[in-house]
Amino acid sequence: MADESPGDREQTPLNRSAREIIRMALITLYRVPPADAARLESELLVWFDRLRRRPGAPMTIAILRAQLVAMACRVAHIYWTGQVGQSVATDQRVARTLALGPEVVAAELESRLAKKGPEGKSEP
Repeated sequence: MADESPGDREQTPLNRSAREIIRMALITLYRVPPADAARLESELLVWFDRLRRRPGAPMTIAILRAQLVAMACRVAHIYWTGQVGQSVATDQRVARTLALGPEVVAAELESRLAKKGPEGKSEP
């Protein structure tokens, strides 16, 4: 892992997919501001890289994706709960997302992702 630069990790299809999932959760669903989303994305990518390299863990792509979705939603939820006094309440999507909780939001996102094929297109 020390021989691998962050740029090398970004080039794998799995990490490109991970980055898209993280952005979908942080930016699209939770509307985390861009600078904070970039920092959280970086931290989540490091976490994900360590998770998938953990020895002895029988991980399929589907299991890894589900864990990444759940963690990205948890991180975004925690981000907003720590932003006391911010304008969260004015954004109805964020208010709904926070009210549902990260587990429900993750389940909804995972359901949407499961319906997509390997090319990112909806399956018939």
